[in-house]
Amino acid sequence: NDFPSFLDAQARVDATYAKKSTWCKLSIQAASSMAKFSTDRTIGEYAKVIWDVKPAPRPVESSSSAPAAASAAPAPKPAAAKPAAKNNGKQ
Repeated sequence: NDFPSFLDAQARVDATYAKKSTWCKLSIQAASSMAKFSTDRTIGEYAKVIWDVKPAPRPVESSSSAPAAASAAPAPKPAAAKPAAKNNGKQ
């Protein structure tokens, strides 16, 4: 019977969950250490065998480089605000 060990493990989970920063740290560590999912392999296989397409990686910006949008056309300037119309106390 493993029920007592289950209760003990659940008590440890509850105690860890109560410490939000520890829980967050452990959650991130768990997620980042996961292996590829079978769907990742399946999509890769479909891309290669069925669709005959290759990955199109996107460039990664470093913190020291300018944003990619900076090399594109400049963003339009916002329209100038119009002065508020006088209502002479009428609404």
